[in-house]
Amino acid sequence: MLRGLSGRSVREVVYLVVFPTLLLSLHPDDVMTHVLSPLGPGRTGVRCRWAVAPEAVAAPGFDPAGAVELWDRTNRQDWTACASVQRGLGSAHWRPGPLGPDEDGLCQFVTMVARAHQGRAPAAGPGPAR
Repeated sequence: MLRGLSGRSVREVVYLVVFPTLLLSLHPDDVMTHVLSPLGPGRTGVRCRWAVAPEAVAAPGFDPAGAVELWDRTNRQDWTACASVQRGLGSAHWRPGPLGPDEDGLCQFVTMVARAHQGRAPAAGPGPAR
């Protein structure tokens, strides 16, 4: 476990978006970062890195292979799902729908792109841009 965790926090995972290209996954025993790099229309590169407490790395028998394999498999499944959605957006039958309550980061991004397309400055302040 990371230093300073107790109670509920040893069983929680927190996901944060540092707009626009950094995702943080805060796990009780490590921190995983995803840095997104636009490669072109419809293509994004993703670089994942893990950070673990130095005392965990120094502990006898430390082996992150299981966690790395699990998250690598999970990430690849997520990327496959995202690629499928991206392909669907190119369909003549696609129609926009509402965003879910947990998609505030996506709402902010879509709003920023729409405002830029209209020649307007991005909205400022916390929460979803309107």
